Amino acid sequence: MSRGLTDESEYDEVVESQVTRVRVLKGVPMQGSLGHFYESVAEDYRSYRLGDKTGRKDRENAQNIARHCLVFCAYMLEKDGDEDDQEHSVGSPAAAGPTNDLTFLSNIKRLRHFPTYLRARGYAVTSVRNMLISISVFLNHVQNSFMLQSRLSTSDIGRAHYELKKLRSDINRDIMARQQQFKRVKTSTLPQASDEVHFLDTAKKCIPQLFDSLISEDTTTVVTDHNLLIGYIMGYLSIISGHRSTVLTEMEASDVMDADSWNNGQLFQLLVGSHKTDLTYGHAFIVLEDFEMILLQKMCRSECCNHGIQPLFVFHTIVGSPVYKANKYLAAAWRDAGLDNPVTFGAIRSSVATQVNEASLLFKVHLRWMEGVFFPL
Repeated sequence: MSRGLTDESEYDEVVESQVTRVRVLKGVPMQGSLGHFYESVAEDYRSYRLGDKTGRKDRENAQNIARHCLVFCAYMLEKDGDEDDQEHSVGSPAAAGPTNDLTFLSNIKRLRHFPTYLRARGYAVTSVRNMLISISVFLNHVQNSFMLQSRLSTSDIGRAHYELKKLRSDINRDIMARQQQFKRVKTSTLPQASDEVHFLDTAKKCIPQLFDSLISEDTTTVVTDHNLLIGYIMGYLSIISGHRSTVLTEMEASDVMDADSWNNGQLFQLLVGSHKTDLTYGHAFIVLEDFEMILLQKMCRSECCNHGIQPLFVFHTIVGSPVYKANKYLAAAWRDAGLDNPVTFGAIRSSVATQVNEASLLFKVHLRWMEGVFFPL
């Protein structure tokens, strides 16, 4: 510990006092390049994580991970007011000019206070955890691709990994407590099963009417009717499947045309290959009845808009472009169905999962009771 800082609490105060001085603000784009070597490494890391993937979500994920690394490096470069530690932080911007290596990442004491700094900036504990994971993989990338230029030793990276593992362990305890608290609050605001059943019944009535309205020559309500149609069908599929909105917005017309069928064409299994967790869990599948499959086939044939359009995605705008901000379409259909409580695809997904868990628990209780009746202990 330095002459100026006598205990850890004083060091924490110094870290929190630097909040307003850091270059990277939460949710705000990075400033233009300052010529630091770590910026080039972060960009190379972003390119590495993206690979040959071209999806919008893939690009966003790679950009967010690179931003985590930029936030971390900018933090590590900040002065901490500890003159004795400056010799251990070669990259610290004590002198003007860009840094040409990554030796400032070897300042382990400053690394230990990174979660404190992030929490002071307003980051949630889950965001802090994700950032620590990104930094660990970033250090692996440095070790494999930029070891010589970084001027870091293997032991420097090893010590950083050791500290990051300890920090993740500490933050996981906070996450467990937060998840329990958030679960209680979240469950109380989820859509009820009765609301979802009412929406499904209303959707079955309104969807054919909206198709008929869009086929007619009336152009005064075509955009509104088209948006409601998208909201009703996407909401319907979300409730019966529990999938994220990205599974629906990324559903391509070819996925519908290539769907498998059985039971004499009365049931279909539709596979969607491009979605948020496709690399981990593979294709997302949706089982549909024949009348539900007919609705998607109509969307693919552009019976909801200009018949000259050949849309790539099943759910598209009136001019055939992809659907973004799917929640606004769902909210419009939800209100049209006479439901006033707020709703999102995430809320429906959580509601479906909660109902499945509750039903599973009741089944297990019933099964245990049956075991007690037939096989008394």
